[in-house]
Amino acid sequence: MSGNRLLLTGARFWGAPDAEALVVRGDRIAALVPRGASDEWASLERVDLSGLTVLPGFIDAHVHVLHTGLAETGWSASLSGMTRQEALDRLHQAAREREDGQWIQASGWDESTWDDRRMLDRAALDRAVPDHPLIAIRVDGHLLAANSPAIERFPIGIPEHLVDRNAGHVREEAIHQVKQRVQPGLEQQIEAVAGAARRFHAEGITSVHTMTPPKRFPALRQACHAVSLRVAAYASSLAPWECIDQLAPRDDPWFRVVGWKTFADGSIGARNAAMSVAYADGGCGALNHADDDLRAWIRHAGHDDWATAVHAIGDRAIAQVLDAHQAAGSPASLPHRIEHFEFPAKAQIQRAVGDGIALCMQPNFVGNWSGPRGLYEEAIGEVRDRKGNPLRALVDAGALLAFGSDGMPVSARYGIHSTVHAPAAGQRLAVDEAVAAYTETPARLVGESSDKGRLAEGLLADLVVLREDPRHADRIDEIDVVATMVGGRFVHGARNVGCNM
Repeated sequence: MSGNRLLLTGARFWGAPDAEALVVRGDRIAALVPRGASDEWASLERVDLSGLTVLPGFIDAHVHVLHTGLAETGWSASLSGMTRQEALDRLHQAAREREDGQWIQASGWDESTWDDRRMLDRAALDRAVPDHPLIAIRVDGHLLAANSPAIERFPIGIPEHLVDRNAGHVREEAIHQVKQRVQPGLEQQIEAVAGAARRFHAEGITSVHTMTPPKRFPALRQACHAVSLRVAAYASSLAPWECIDQLAPRDDPWFRVVGWKTFADGSIGARNAAMSVAYADGGCGALNHADDDLRAWIRHAGHDDWATAVHAIGDRAIAQVLDAHQAAGSPASLPHRIEHFEFPAKAQIQRAVGDGIALCMQPNFVGNWSGPRGLYEEAIGEVRDRKGNPLRALVDAGALLAFGSDGMPVSARYGIHSTVHAPAAGQRLAVDEAVAAYTETPARLVGESSDKGRLAEGLLADLVVLREDPRHADRIDEIDVVATMVGGRFVHGARNVGCNM
Protein backbone atom coordinates (compact mmCIF):
# COMPACT_ATOMS: atom_id res chain seq x y z
CA MET A 1 0.00 0.00 0.00
CA SER A 2 1.76 3.14 -1.14
CA GLY A 3 -0.49 5.42 0.88
CA ASN A 4 -0.14 8.19 -1.69
CA ARG A 5 -3.81 8.32 -2.79
CA LEU A 6 -6.28 6.76 -0.37
CA LEU A 7 -9.92 7.21 0.57
CA LEU A 8 -10.61 6.17 4.15
CA THR A 9 -14.34 5.58 4.46
CA GLY A 10 -17.02 4.59 6.92
CA ALA A 11 -15.30 5.57 10.15
CA ARG A 12 -16.08 8.14 12.80
CA PHE A 13 -13.55 10.93 12.29
CA TRP A 14 -12.49 12.74 15.47
CA GLY A 15 -13.51 16.38 15.45
CA ALA A 16 -15.33 16.02 12.11
CA PRO A 17 -18.75 14.52 12.90
CA ASP A 18 -20.16 15.37 9.45
CA ALA A 19 -17.38 13.68 7.48
CA GLU A 20 -17.99 10.30 5.89
CA ALA A 21 -14.48 9.88 4.46
CA LEU A 22 -10.94 11.21 4.66
CA VAL A 23 -8.67 11.64 1.64
CA VAL A 24 -4.94 11.01 1.92
CA ARG A 25 -2.73 12.36 -0.84
CA GLY A 26 1.02 12.02 -0.41
CA ASP A 27 1.83 12.57 3.26
CA ARG A 28 -1.09 14.95 3.91
CA ILE A 29 -4.81 14.97 4.51
CA ALA A 30 -6.22 16.28 1.23
CA ALA A 31 -9.86 16.52 2.33
CA LEU A 32 -12.49 15.55 4.87
CA VAL A 33 -15.37 14.47 2.68
CA PRO A 34 -18.90 15.49 3.77
CA ARG A 35 -21.66 12.92 3.74
CA GLY A 36 -22.92 12.07 0.28
CA ALA A 37 -19.88 13.49 -1.54
CA SER A 38 -17.48 10.54 -1.55
CA ASP A 39 -18.37 9.61 -5.15
CA GLU A 40 -16.22 12.54 -6.25
CA TRP A 41 -13.22 10.54 -5.01
CA ALA A 42 -14.23 7.20 -6.54
CA SER A 43 -10.95 6.84 -8.44
CA LEU A 44 -8.95 6.57 -5.22
CA GLU A 45 -8.12 3.31 -3.52
CA ARG A 46 -10.73 2.79 -0.81
CA VAL A 47 -10.00 1.57 2.69
CA ASP A 48 -13.18 0.56 4.49
CA LEU A 49 -13.01 1.47 8.18
CA SER A 50 -16.67 0.83 8.89
CA GLY A 51 -17.39 0.87 12.63
CA LEU A 52 -13.94 2.16 13.60
CA THR A 53 -12.82 5.55 14.95
CA VAL A 54 -10.02 7.63 13.44
CA LEU A 55 -8.13 10.11 15.61
CA PRO A 56 -5.10 12.28 14.92
CA GLY A 57 -1.99 10.31 15.85
CA PHE A 58 -1.21 10.51 19.54
CA ILE A 59 1.73 12.71 20.53
CA ASP A 60 3.53 11.59 23.68
CA ALA A 61 4.83 14.89 25.04
CA HIS A 62 7.31 13.40 27.51
CA VAL A 63 9.05 10.12 26.85
CA HIS A 64 12.58 8.76 26.53
CA VAL A 65 13.06 7.17 23.10
CA LEU A 66 16.40 5.50 23.73
CA HIS A 67 15.37 4.22 27.16
CA THR A 68 12.20 2.74 25.66
CA GLY A 69 14.04 1.20 22.74
CA LEU A 70 16.88 -0.31 24.76
CA ALA A 71 14.30 -2.16 26.84
CA GLU A 72 12.39 -3.22 23.71
CA THR A 73 15.53 -4.66 22.09
CA GLY A 74 16.70 -6.38 25.28
CA TRP A 75 19.91 -4.37 25.72
CA SER A 76 18.47 -3.20 29.04
CA ALA A 77 16.59 -5.75 31.13
CA SER A 78 13.02 -4.60 31.69
CA LEU A 79 11.63 -5.21 35.19
CA SER A 80 8.35 -3.42 34.51
CA GLY A 81 5.26 -5.04 36.00
CA MET A 82 7.24 -7.70 37.86
CA THR A 83 7.06 -8.73 41.50
CA ARG A 84 10.20 -8.37 43.58
CA GLN A 85 11.10 -12.04 43.16
CA GLU A 86 10.37 -11.98 39.44
CA ALA A 87 12.65 -8.97 39.07
CA LEU A 88 15.48 -10.71 40.92
CA ASP A 89 14.97 -13.86 38.85
CA ARG A 90 15.08 -11.79 35.65
CA LEU A 91 18.36 -10.22 36.73
CA HIS A 92 19.82 -13.62 37.55
CA GLN A 93 18.83 -14.82 34.09
CA ALA A 94 20.38 -11.73 32.50
CA ALA A 95 23.66 -12.55 34.22
CA ARG A 96 23.57 -16.08 32.81
CA GLU A 97 23.13 -14.64 29.31
CA ARG A 98 26.22 -12.41 29.56
CA GLU A 99 29.94 -13.02 29.61
CA ASP A 100 31.75 -12.94 32.96
CA GLY A 101 32.23 -9.43 34.25
CA GLN A 102 29.97 -7.80 31.65
CA TRP A 103 27.82 -4.94 32.92
CA ILE A 104 24.07 -5.41 33.31
CA GLN A 105 21.63 -2.51 33.22
CA ALA A 106 17.97 -2.94 34.15
CA SER A 107 15.07 -0.58 34.75
CA GLY A 108 11.38 -0.36 35.57
CA TRP A 109 11.12 -1.89 39.05
CA ASP A 110 8.50 -0.38 41.34
CA GLU A 111 8.44 -1.46 44.98
CA SER A 112 5.18 0.43 45.57
CA THR A 113 3.36 -2.45 43.84
CA TRP A 114 5.09 -5.14 45.97
CA ASP A 115 3.55 -6.60 49.09
CA ASP A 116 6.55 -5.84 51.30
CA ARG A 117 7.24 -2.39 49.76
CA ARG A 118 11.02 -3.04 50.07
CA MET A 119 13.24 -1.43 47.47
CA LEU A 120 15.85 -3.43 45.65
CA ASP A 121 19.12 -3.02 47.48
CA ARG A 122 22.76 -4.08 47.45
CA ALA A 123 22.24 -7.24 49.51
CA ALA A 124 19.39 -8.56 47.35
CA LEU A 125 21.22 -7.75 44.12
CA ASP A 126 24.42 -9.40 45.38
CA ARG A 127 22.50 -12.61 46.01
CA ALA A 128 20.90 -12.54 42.57
CA VAL A 129 23.95 -11.37 40.61
CA PRO A 130 27.20 -11.78 42.55
CA ASP A 131 29.74 -11.64 39.71
CA HIS A 132 28.52 -9.06 37.18
CA PRO A 133 28.38 -5.32 37.87
CA LEU A 134 24.66 -4.50 37.92
CA ILE A 135 22.63 -1.31 38.08
CA ALA A 136 18.82 -1.43 38.31
CA ILE A 137 17.01 1.89 37.84
CA ARG A 138 13.69 2.48 39.60
CA VAL A 139 10.64 3.11 37.37
CA ASP A 140 10.79 6.88 37.90
CA GLY A 141 14.49 7.15 37.06
CA HIS A 142 15.31 8.99 40.30
CA LEU A 143 16.85 6.11 42.23
CA LEU A 144 19.27 3.41 41.15
CA ALA A 145 20.16 0.22 43.04
CA ALA A 146 23.58 -1.32 42.49
CA ASN A 147 25.32 -4.53 43.57
CA SER A 148 28.82 -4.72 45.05
CA PRO A 149 30.74 -5.26 41.78
CA ALA A 150 29.06 -2.14 40.35
CA ILE A 151 29.74 -0.07 43.48
CA GLU A 152 33.44 -0.98 43.26
CA ARG A 153 33.43 0.58 39.77
CA PHE A 154 31.64 3.82 40.67
CA PRO A 155 33.41 6.79 39.06
CA ILE A 156 35.83 8.92 41.03
CA GLY A 157 34.28 12.18 42.16
CA ILE A 158 30.69 10.93 42.38
CA PRO A 159 28.79 13.19 44.85
CA GLU A 160 28.73 11.06 48.00
CA HIS A 161 25.74 12.88 49.50
CA LEU A 162 23.65 11.25 46.75
CA VAL A 163 25.04 7.76 47.38
CA ASP A 164 24.18 5.22 50.08
CA ARG A 165 26.83 2.55 49.55
CA ASN A 166 25.43 0.24 52.25
CA ALA A 167 22.03 0.10 50.54
CA GLY A 168 23.55 0.40 47.07
CA HIS A 169 21.30 3.37 46.32
CA VAL A 170 22.20 6.31 44.07
CA ARG A 171 20.01 9.37 43.45
CA GLU A 172 19.57 12.25 40.98
CA GLU A 173 22.59 13.55 39.03
CA ALA A 174 24.84 10.86 40.51
CA ILE A 175 22.76 8.34 38.57
CA HIS A 176 23.95 9.85 35.29
CA GLN A 177 27.57 9.52 36.38
CA VAL A 178 27.12 5.85 37.24
CA LYS A 179 25.30 5.17 33.98
CA GLN A 180 28.35 6.40 32.04
CA ARG A 181 29.91 3.03 32.90
CA VAL A 182 27.21 1.26 30.86
CA GLN A 183 26.71 2.81 27.44
CA PRO A 184 25.31 1.32 24.22
CA GLY A 185 27.21 1.89 21.00
CA LEU A 186 25.83 3.82 18.01
CA GLU A 187 24.58 0.66 16.28
CA GLN A 188 22.76 -0.45 19.43
CA GLN A 189 21.24 3.00 19.77
CA ILE A 190 19.97 2.96 16.18
CA GLU A 191 18.43 -0.47 16.78
CA ALA A 192 16.85 0.95 19.94
CA VAL A 193 15.22 3.82 18.02
CA ALA A 194 13.68 1.25 15.67
CA GLY A 195 12.46 -0.83 18.62
CA ALA A 196 10.95 2.23 20.26
CA ALA A 197 9.21 3.22 17.02
CA ARG A 198 7.57 -0.20 16.77
CA ARG A 199 6.31 0.17 20.33
CA PHE A 200 5.03 3.71 19.77
CA HIS A 201 3.27 2.80 16.52
CA ALA A 202 1.58 -0.18 18.16
CA GLU A 203 0.19 2.30 20.70
CA GLY A 204 -1.04 4.73 18.03
CA ILE A 205 1.72 7.22 18.86
CA THR A 206 3.08 8.98 15.77
CA SER A 207 5.17 11.77 17.36
CA VAL A 208 7.08 12.11 20.61
CA HIS A 209 8.87 14.73 22.64
CA THR A 210 11.97 13.05 24.03
CA MET A 211 14.28 14.12 26.84
CA THR A 212 17.84 13.00 26.15
CA PRO A 213 21.51 14.05 26.24
CA PRO A 214 22.88 15.51 22.98
CA LYS A 215 25.23 12.53 22.61
CA ARG A 216 22.11 10.53 21.64
CA PHE A 217 21.23 12.91 18.81
CA PRO A 218 23.30 11.20 16.08
CA ALA A 219 21.38 7.93 16.48
CA LEU A 220 18.03 9.71 16.52
CA ARG A 221 18.91 11.83 13.51
CA GLN A 222 20.06 8.80 11.51
CA ALA A 223 17.13 6.55 12.41
CA CYS A 224 13.96 8.61 12.80
CA HIS A 225 13.07 9.04 9.12
CA ALA A 226 13.77 5.38 8.32
CA VAL A 227 11.43 4.18 11.07
CA SER A 228 8.74 6.87 10.53
CA LEU A 229 9.00 8.41 13.97
CA ARG A 230 8.68 12.18 14.41
CA VAL A 231 10.78 13.42 17.32
CA ALA A 232 11.12 16.79 19.03
CA ALA A 233 13.99 16.71 21.49
CA TYR A 234 14.77 18.57 24.69
CA ALA A 235 18.48 18.22 25.40
CA SER A 236 19.69 17.29 28.83
CA SER A 237 21.55 20.17 30.43
CA LEU A 238 24.45 17.91 31.34
CA ALA A 239 26.09 18.53 27.95
CA PRO A 240 27.77 21.73 26.66
CA TRP A 241 25.41 24.33 25.21
CA GLU A 242 27.52 24.99 22.14
CA CYS A 243 27.36 21.42 20.78
CA ILE A 244 23.63 21.37 20.14
CA ASP A 245 23.49 23.14 16.76
CA GLN A 246 26.40 21.09 15.47
CA LEU A 247 24.64 17.81 16.22
CA ALA A 248 21.03 18.52 15.26
CA PRO A 249 19.66 21.34 13.11
CA ARG A 250 16.35 22.75 14.30
CA ASP A 251 14.68 22.35 10.89
CA ASP A 252 15.00 18.57 10.33
CA PRO A 253 11.41 17.44 9.52
CA TRP A 254 11.78 14.16 11.43
CA PHE A 255 14.13 15.08 14.25
CA ARG A 256 14.15 18.60 15.70
CA VAL A 257 15.83 19.97 18.78
CA VAL A 258 13.50 22.46 20.44
CA GLY A 259 14.88 23.11 23.90
CA TRP A 260 16.77 22.20 27.04
CA LYS A 261 15.79 20.02 30.00
CA THR A 262 16.83 20.00 33.64
CA PHE A 263 15.54 18.72 36.99
CA ALA A 264 14.47 20.99 39.83
CA ASP A 265 13.72 18.06 42.16
CA GLY A 266 13.21 14.29 42.25
CA SER A 267 10.19 12.04 42.66
CA ILE A 268 7.62 11.03 45.26
CA GLY A 269 8.68 7.37 45.03
CA ALA A 270 12.31 8.23 45.77
CA ARG A 271 11.15 10.68 48.50
CA ASN A 272 13.18 13.51 46.96
CA ALA A 273 10.51 15.63 45.27
CA ALA A 274 10.81 18.99 47.04
CA MET A 275 7.70 19.42 49.21
CA SER A 276 6.82 22.14 51.70
CA VAL A 277 5.34 19.59 54.12
CA ALA A 278 7.27 16.50 55.15
CA TYR A 279 6.67 13.00 53.82
CA ALA A 280 4.92 10.52 56.09
CA ASP A 281 8.28 8.92 56.88
CA GLY A 282 10.15 12.20 57.30
CA GLY A 283 12.08 14.65 55.15
CA CYS A 284 10.84 17.20 52.63
CA GLY A 285 12.89 16.22 49.60
CA ALA A 286 15.49 18.47 48.04
CA LEU A 287 16.05 21.08 45.35
CA ASN A 288 18.68 20.13 42.79
CA HIS A 289 19.80 23.69 41.94
CA ALA A 290 20.57 26.88 43.79
CA ASP A 291 18.13 29.66 42.89
CA ASP A 292 20.78 31.71 41.09
CA ASP A 293 21.98 28.72 39.05
CA LEU A 294 18.51 27.82 37.81
CA ARG A 295 17.78 31.48 36.97
CA ALA A 296 21.02 31.74 34.99
CA TRP A 297 20.26 28.49 33.14
CA ILE A 298 16.80 29.73 32.08
CA ARG A 299 18.15 33.13 31.08
CA HIS A 300 20.91 31.52 28.98
CA ALA A 301 18.41 29.28 27.17
CA GLY A 302 15.97 32.11 26.50
CA HIS A 303 18.64 34.42 25.14
CA ASP A 304 19.56 31.72 22.61
CA ASP A 305 15.84 31.27 21.80
CA TRP A 306 15.63 27.78 23.28
CA ALA A 307 12.56 26.70 25.20
CA THR A 308 13.12 25.05 28.58
CA ALA A 309 11.50 22.01 30.15
CA VAL A 310 12.07 21.84 33.89
CA HIS A 311 11.08 18.80 35.94
CA ALA A 312 9.29 20.00 39.08
CA ILE A 313 6.97 17.72 41.07
CA GLY A 314 6.79 19.19 44.57
CA ASP A 315 5.38 22.62 45.43
CA ARG A 316 8.78 23.89 46.62
CA ALA A 317 10.36 22.97 43.29
CA ILE A 318 7.45 24.50 41.36
CA ALA A 319 7.87 27.74 43.33
CA GLN A 320 11.58 27.82 42.52
CA VAL A 321 10.95 27.34 38.79
CA LEU A 322 8.25 30.01 38.65
CA ASP A 323 10.48 32.46 40.53
CA ALA A 324 13.39 31.68 38.21
CA HIS A 325 11.31 32.35 35.10
CA GLN A 326 10.08 35.63 36.53
CA ALA A 327 13.59 36.73 37.44
CA ALA A 328 15.17 35.56 34.18
CA GLY A 329 12.60 37.31 32.00
CA SER A 330 13.77 35.50 28.87
CA PRO A 331 10.80 34.28 26.81
CA ALA A 332 11.53 31.96 23.90
CA SER A 333 9.61 31.61 20.64
CA LEU A 334 8.27 28.27 21.90
CA PRO A 335 6.61 27.95 25.32
CA HIS A 336 8.74 27.24 28.35
CA ARG A 337 7.47 24.14 30.14
CA ILE A 338 7.24 22.62 33.58
CA GLU A 339 7.26 18.84 33.51
CA HIS A 340 4.98 16.92 35.90
CA PHE A 341 3.70 19.84 38.08
CA GLU A 342 2.04 17.25 40.30
CA PHE A 343 1.63 18.99 43.65
CA PRO A 344 1.27 22.73 43.07
CA ALA A 345 -0.14 25.16 45.58
CA LYS A 346 -3.39 26.71 44.38
CA ALA A 347 -1.78 30.10 43.70
CA GLN A 348 0.92 28.43 41.60
CA ILE A 349 -1.69 27.27 39.09
CA GLN A 350 -2.84 30.82 38.36
CA ARG A 351 0.74 32.02 38.30
CA ALA A 352 1.87 29.42 35.73
CA VAL A 353 -1.12 30.20 33.51
CA GLY A 354 -0.61 33.95 33.83
CA ASP A 355 3.07 33.65 32.96
CA GLY A 356 2.30 31.59 29.85
CA ILE A 357 4.23 28.54 31.03
CA ALA A 358 3.04 25.28 29.50
CA LEU A 359 2.51 22.23 31.67
CA CYS A 360 3.32 18.68 30.63
CA MET A 361 1.73 16.20 32.99
CA GLN A 362 1.37 12.43 33.25
CA PRO A 363 -2.14 11.15 34.03
CA ASN A 364 -0.74 7.63 34.04
CA PHE A 365 1.00 8.59 37.31
CA VAL A 366 -2.50 9.02 38.74
CA GLY A 367 -3.43 5.59 37.39
CA ASN A 368 -0.29 4.02 38.84
CA TRP A 369 0.03 5.60 42.25
CA SER A 370 -2.97 7.71 43.31
CA GLY A 371 -5.92 6.53 45.39
CA PRO A 372 -6.44 4.18 48.35
CA ARG A 373 -3.32 2.23 49.39
CA GLY A 374 -1.34 3.77 46.53
CA LEU A 375 2.20 5.11 46.65
CA TYR A 376 1.09 8.75 46.98
CA GLU A 377 -1.27 8.10 49.85
CA GLU A 378 1.45 6.13 51.63
CA ALA A 379 4.13 8.77 51.02
CA ILE A 380 2.25 12.04 51.61
CA GLY A 381 -1.19 11.11 52.97
CA GLU A 382 -4.70 10.92 51.55
CA VAL A 383 -5.43 14.67 51.62
CA ARG A 384 -2.37 15.69 49.63
CA ASP A 385 -2.81 12.77 47.26
CA ARG A 386 -6.36 13.84 46.39
CA LYS A 387 -5.26 17.45 45.88
CA GLY A 388 -2.37 16.43 43.66
CA ASN A 389 -2.40 16.32 39.86
CA PRO A 390 -5.20 18.95 39.76
CA LEU A 391 -5.99 18.49 36.08
CA ARG A 392 -9.55 19.80 36.37
CA ALA A 393 -8.42 23.08 37.90
CA LEU A 394 -5.70 23.49 35.29
CA VAL A 395 -8.05 23.06 32.34
CA ASP A 396 -10.62 25.35 33.94
CA ALA A 397 -7.90 27.98 34.45
CA GLY A 398 -6.97 27.83 30.75
CA ALA A 399 -3.59 26.15 31.18
CA LEU A 400 -1.64 25.05 28.14
CA LEU A 401 -1.74 21.40 29.20
CA ALA A 402 -0.10 18.51 27.36
CA PHE A 403 0.19 14.88 28.38
CA GLY A 404 3.17 12.57 28.21
CA SER A 405 3.71 9.09 29.55
CA ASP A 406 7.33 9.28 30.76
CA GLY A 407 7.25 5.61 29.75
CA MET A 408 5.16 4.53 32.77
CA PRO A 409 3.73 2.91 30.66
CA VAL A 410 4.08 4.10 27.05
CA SER A 411 0.35 4.33 26.28
CA ALA A 412 -1.85 7.31 25.52
CA ARG A 413 -4.89 5.06 26.00
CA TYR A 414 -3.79 4.29 29.56
CA GLY A 415 -3.18 7.97 30.26
CA ILE A 416 -6.57 9.00 28.92
CA HIS A 417 -8.32 6.27 30.89
CA SER A 418 -6.41 7.27 34.05
CA THR A 419 -7.69 10.84 34.06
CA VAL A 420 -11.22 10.05 32.87
CA HIS A 421 -11.54 7.53 35.73
CA ALA A 422 -9.23 9.15 38.28
CA PRO A 423 -9.92 8.46 41.98
CA ALA A 424 -10.39 12.16 42.89
CA ALA A 425 -12.76 14.56 41.13
CA GLY A 426 -10.05 17.20 40.78
CA GLN A 427 -7.92 14.79 38.75
CA ARG A 428 -10.63 13.98 36.21
CA LEU A 429 -11.09 15.30 32.68
CA ALA A 430 -13.61 14.51 29.98
CA VAL A 431 -12.46 12.25 27.16
CA ASP A 432 -12.31 15.10 24.64
CA GLU A 433 -10.12 17.15 26.98
CA ALA A 434 -7.77 14.24 27.61
CA VAL A 435 -7.46 13.43 23.90
CA ALA A 436 -6.65 17.09 23.15
CA ALA A 437 -3.81 16.91 25.69
CA TYR A 438 -2.38 13.95 23.75
CA THR A 439 -2.83 15.53 20.30
CA GLU A 440 -3.47 19.25 19.83
CA THR A 441 -1.58 20.73 22.77
CA PRO A 442 1.67 18.78 22.34
CA ALA A 443 1.78 20.03 18.75
CA ARG A 444 1.39 23.62 20.02
CA LEU A 445 4.21 23.20 22.53
CA VAL A 446 6.77 22.57 19.77
CA GLY A 447 5.33 24.91 17.13
CA GLU A 448 3.75 22.20 14.97
CA SER A 449 0.05 23.09 15.10
CA SER A 450 0.00 23.72 11.36
CA ASP A 451 1.19 20.16 10.72
CA LYS A 452 -0.33 17.85 13.31
CA GLY A 453 -2.64 17.35 16.25
CA ARG A 454 -5.98 17.51 14.40
CA LEU A 455 -7.82 15.94 11.49
CA ALA A 456 -7.92 18.81 9.03
CA GLU A 457 -7.17 19.49 5.39
CA GLY A 458 -3.51 20.18 4.78
CA LEU A 459 -2.22 18.60 7.97
CA LEU A 460 0.03 15.55 8.00
CA ALA A 461 -1.74 12.23 7.54
CA ASP A 462 -0.63 10.97 10.95
CA LEU A 463 -3.57 8.93 12.19
CA VAL A 464 -4.58 6.23 14.65
CA VAL A 465 -7.50 3.87 13.99
CA LEU A 466 -9.20 2.60 17.16
CA ARG A 467 -11.64 -0.28 17.51
CA GLU A 468 -13.99 1.83 19.66
CA ASP A 469 -14.76 5.49 20.18
CA PRO A 470 -13.09 6.32 23.52
CA ARG A 471 -16.09 8.49 24.45
CA HIS A 472 -18.22 5.35 24.64
CA ALA A 473 -15.75 2.77 26.01
CA ASP A 474 -15.72 1.52 29.59
CA ARG A 475 -12.02 0.63 29.42
CA ILE A 476 -10.27 3.18 27.23
CA ASP A 477 -6.91 1.59 28.05
CA GLU A 478 -8.06 -1.68 26.48
CA ILE A 479 -9.34 -0.31 23.16
CA ASP A 480 -7.52 -2.04 20.30
CA VAL A 481 -5.20 0.07 18.16
CA VAL A 482 -6.32 -1.34 14.80
CA ALA A 483 -3.84 0.62 12.68
CA THR A 484 -1.44 3.56 12.76
CA MET A 485 -0.54 5.81 9.82
CA VAL A 486 2.43 8.18 9.61
CA GLY A 487 2.78 10.50 6.64
CA GLY A 488 0.09 8.72 4.62
CA ARG A 489 1.60 5.26 5.08
CA PHE A 490 0.41 2.54 7.44
CA VAL A 491 3.23 1.69 9.83
CA HIS A 492 1.19 -0.64 12.05
CA GLY A 493 -1.79 -2.89 11.45
CA ALA A 494 -2.26 -2.34 7.72
CA ARG A 495 -3.58 -5.88 7.30
CA ASN A 496 -6.19 -5.16 9.96
CA VAL A 497 -7.81 -2.68 7.58
CA GLY A 498 -7.34 -4.74 4.43
CA CYS A 499 -4.13 -3.12 3.23
CA ASN A 500 -0.86 -4.59 2.04
CA MET A 501 2.26 -3.14 3.64
